[in-house]
Amino acid sequence: MFKTRRLRQCAVERRCPTWARLQARFWREPPADCLGYGDAAGEWRLRELIAAYLRSARGLHCEAGQIIVTSGAQQAIALCAQVLLAEGDHVAIENPGYRAAGHAFATAGAHLHGVAVDGEGLRTEQLRELPDCRLVYLTPSHQYPTGVTLSLARRLALLEWAERSGGWIVEDDYDGEYRYAGTPLMPLAALDRQQHVLYVGTFCKIAFPALRLGYLVVFAGRQLAALVLRLDAALAAALAGTLAAGFELFEDVLHGGRLPAGNHVSKAGLSGHRA
Repeated sequence: MFKTRRLRQCAVERRCPTWARLQARFWREPPADCLGYGDAAGEWRLRELIAAYLRSARGLHCEAGQIIVTSGAQQAIALCAQVLLAEGDHVAIENPGYRAAGHAFATAGAHLHGVAVDGEGLRTEQLRELPDCRLVYLTPSHQYPTGVTLSLARRLALLEWAERSGGWIVEDDYDGEYRYAGTPLMPLAALDRQQHVLYVGTFCKIAFPALRLGYLVVFAGRQLAALVLRLDAALAAALAGTLAAGFELFEDVLHGGRLPAGNHVSKAGLSGHRA
């Protein structure tokens, strides 16, 4: 555990000079459009870069218009809860699982049902015991906290459940870039052809947690519009500095700068705490 924490600390320390350089470059001559209230879904150029990153690094085919920039993954989960659920709806979550996500759904008035996790991930067959389930939240690439990966058979079973029931799946890919060996696994959302999966991601692992830069990918147009309406001008203003600086940082990440995602993640080589 100490070794893991030390490696993460060293990784953050190596990023500090790069972050300082990018911040200084931005504030020397900030674009005027980055200093206003901006789009509630996030700065357009940042959304374009996130889309390009997801296509390249995660195999997820999406466009900038399908992305909502959030203040960390937790806000993305909360938005899903607020828009997709009504008071009294039933939600399935992993047991054990990420407590903060369960809290977001409970705050929205949902009834939570814990679904067991084994060596293949969420036991999808238990969803048959929840006929009124409206939404399933899970961490398929690296289950939190057990670390198991959802098998292909269960991924397909989960997508079949969503299509049959009309339910939603919130995929939290909080550290999908990290692998002990081989290439990162393709997200569950990449297998979805019926637009039932909402994909939650964050840059807290490949940058640092205090960045608070997350995103939500929404493929269903009606739900995308409803989610954007939740992000009012005050929220966009509060995030303006983070979004602008984040754009500069991930411009380097995506275009071969000093923090190329693949090399950085492979050197870190460890998964760890939620942020």
